[in-house]
Amino acid sequence: MKKFFLTTPHWVLFLLMYVLPYTLVFGLSIYMSLQMDQMNDVYYPYPEDFDTDPNAIQDRAQEQMRSALLPMFATYIPLFIGYLGQSLWKFYFANYCNDRLPLKYKVNLKLFNWMVFLPTAIYILVIIGGGVWLYSFDFDMFDNGPPSWIFSLLFVYLFVYLIIGFAFFYCLVKACKPYKIAISLKDATFGDYIGEFFALWFSFVGIWIMQPKINKLENGTLHYTKENTYNHLIE
Repeated sequence: MKKFFLTTPHWVLFLLMYVLPYTLVFGLSIYMSLQMDQMNDVYYPYPEDFDTDPNAIQDRAQEQMRSALLPMFATYIPLFIGYLGQSLWKFYFANYCNDRLPLKYKVNLKLFNWMVFLPTAIYILVIIGGGVWLYSFDFDMFDNGPPSWIFSLLFVYLFVYLIIGFAFFYCLVKACKPYKIAISLKDATFGDYIGEFFALWFSFVGIWIMQPKINKLENGTLHYTKENTYNHLIE
């Protein structure tokens, strides 16, 4: 798998990690929406006793929500695969570039190697947890206004969102530094790789800029002359 992410052309990775997942999500969303409309007309007709039983429309909405969970999960699968591919790409190219550097210039990537997969893992857990909650959802809990635990849930959501943001930007910095040193053959500060930082932030654009150089590093065609080696970094 490491070889795949280091040698595959940028346009192939772009198609696999961005175009294909989002195209599948778009197509599945439309298909599921059409299927749900048809199923609702057949299995969940408008309650005839709605005028005499106000809870009938509520029960119908709850059944509709539960029936939509599986289609919803199906539309997220391609998105998760795309996120995982992006995380693996960052993981492999950062570690590959770092392994090429003299010991003095190596970047500590121990935390990075975990954090790079953290946002994807949290997204999966949130979607699964949200699905379980929706399946057991009961409209009656809102009869007297929002329950108190809703506000605690919002606080937890905000906290998790901040963790994801920290992990994302931390990994951008940690991935860009060894990449920049390996490409430029000289030490780098944040100001030197700020361009790569923004390119990786908007990775659907950055992959067109960074992956060709990674390909050349891997096949040995980026640095042509004997003077362009890592030997001067050791001195």
